[in-house]
Amino acid sequence: MELANKKTAKSKIKRNLLPYYYLVPAFLIMGVITFYPLIYQLIISFTNFETQHLLLGLNDPDLKFIGFKNYIDIFTGALPVENFNFFRVLEFNFWWAFSNVMLHVPAGVLIATILNTEGLWLKKIYRALYILPVVVPPIVVATVWRNIFDEQYGAMNQFLTVIMSLLGQTDPVRLRWLTEFSPPIPGFLPGAPLHSRITR
Repeated sequence: MELANKKTAKSKIKRNLLPYYYLVPAFLIMGVITFYPLIYQLIISFTNFETQHLLLGLNDPDLKFIGFKNYIDIFTGALPVENFNFFRVLEFNFWWAFSNVMLHVPAGVLIATILNTEGLWLKKIYRALYILPVVVPPIVVATVWRNIFDEQYGAMNQFLTVIMSLLGQTDPVRLRWLTEFSPPIPGFLPGAPLHSRITR
């Protein structure tokens, strides 16, 4: 009986820990791209870190601990930045956040309520117009990228043509980026086409 209870308890613990196992990759990525830079910036904020220290970072022998001097300079406006005033910037940020919440959220709720009103004429047209700002930017981005990788006049092929002309090749580069099946660089990713062939 005790053995069965122990097995049940272990299985419950494993089941309860399973969601956290799935979160480990996300935590690792967040640690690399978010937490580490934040901690690093906090550390260098207490030093005289400048662009000349970027190469060696915290190992730079010229790097010195200066305590709260950077923070004091920010509050007193002693930074070498023209027209910088910390409290003016802080006031602007508070006002921007307050106005966003007080105006945009009620406006969004009001518009959503109106567009869901039964019997509203041309409701579909209003919804389409309202969603256009969300839909148009991805279309523009896709069009730009398609033009960049155009076979004849794309910026990517023109750039590669310039590079190849410096290496002595006179023929223009005409890579079919959007339809090519074989890898453009021989020997790179052997046996792995850019996308799978459709067999009929």
